[in-house]
Amino acid sequence: MAGRGPRPSVFSRGKKAAMGRPVRALIVLTLALAGCQFPIYIVQNISYEITQCWNDTKECKSIRRSAAAAWQDFICGPNASGPYSEDFHAGFIDGFSYYVLRGGDGEPPAVPPHCYWKESYRTPDGAVCVQDWFNGYRQGTQIAREGHYRERELLPLSRPLQEESTGARRQPDAIELPFPQQVR
Repeated sequence: MAGRGPRPSVFSRGKKAAMGRPVRALIVLTLALAGCQFPIYIVQNISYEITQCWNDTKECKSIRRSAAAAWQDFICGPNASGPYSEDFHAGFIDGFSYYVLRGGDGEPPAVPPHCYWKESYRTPDGAVCVQDWFNGYRQGTQIAREGHYRERELLPLSRPLQEESTGARRQPDAIELPFPQQVR
């Protein structure tokens, strides 16, 4: 062990720790000067976010239940031409749910879901599965559109949002509520 110099003490933290002291002091000072309302705002924000997350989750589950019921009506209905693949079923549920939550034109996304990106789907049989998902997605959005499920999710407004160029006020039917990014 000759020539290595003295071993650093367990209590010495070096230059990085010394640079962190002003930052910690600044944080403590900021919290101390924030006043009595700061902890209240923290609690309010956290409770709001938890409640919002809970409500979004309940809404997504409710829409997925509606999608499952619509699927049962679809496969047992007079126009059923089944049997349908699991991929078609998954696309139907995803398309129905997304259309009810977000609207749109009813066309599936350009890229299939992440589960279809695997190497096993890069075969002719895999391409059929992906195409089944796309077809199911289109069918799910069509059923949601025809059943007017989306209109049940819109919030009516008490006054118009904007004036038209003619000067007359336009009364919108409803406004969309914010929802989570992913349906699953």
